[in-house]
Amino acid sequence: LRRQRQMCIRDRDWVEVDQMTEEQRSLIPSYCTGGYVVPDYLPEEATSSLIDGEVLGVAQKATHDGGQKAIFEGDVELTQAPYQLKGASATLDQEANEITVAGGAEFRGPDFVMTGSELRYDMTTRAVEVDDASYLSHSAGFRGDSKEFDRVSAEVVVIKQGTFTRCDPNDKSWSIAAGEIELDRAEGVGYATHVRLRIQDIPV
Repeated sequence: LRRQRQMCIRDRDWVEVDQMTEEQRSLIPSYCTGGYVVPDYLPEEATSSLIDGEVLGVAQKATHDGGQKAIFEGDVELTQAPYQLKGASATLDQEANEITVAGGAEFRGPDFVMTGSELRYDMTTRAVEVDDASYLSHSAGFRGDSKEFDRVSAEVVVIKQGTFTRCDPNDKSWSIAAGEIELDRAEGVGYATHVRLRIQDIPV
């Protein structure tokens, strides 16, 4: 299952260089055969009529438990612009201010997309945790998978028991596997523990 997700995520949003606009080509290194491009993913209502912080929900079935929880089932799509959550089912807990999505969970933002078995999203801080995750950052061009992916803030992510690579989708030249990887985009640095370098999927 994880291999299937990884194959899906590595090809997700990939555009060959000859299909890119001039502006898109200017943003990728000259040695790359293409790059990851963010598609239009937000519904029109989420960009035109929602008050900041509101959540737009679409599902085959929605129920309320009479308290603070709303339950969504079947082709769930929840949007709190600029973020979108998808899955087979979801629970919105107003008291905890958290959304839990299960069953083919997906979380997408302006510069990344993640998939996993389950995710938990904080509607106040916009932090998200994804279990059994496959992830992709468009502008940085990195991707991988992990036991748990924590987007602590807009700038900091923590990858637990995961892999990291910046290769093109079909390029297995190198990847890094680590017990934990922390990437700080604001500082432009990354930290890793228990690191293993793989060349052509072979540990070295």
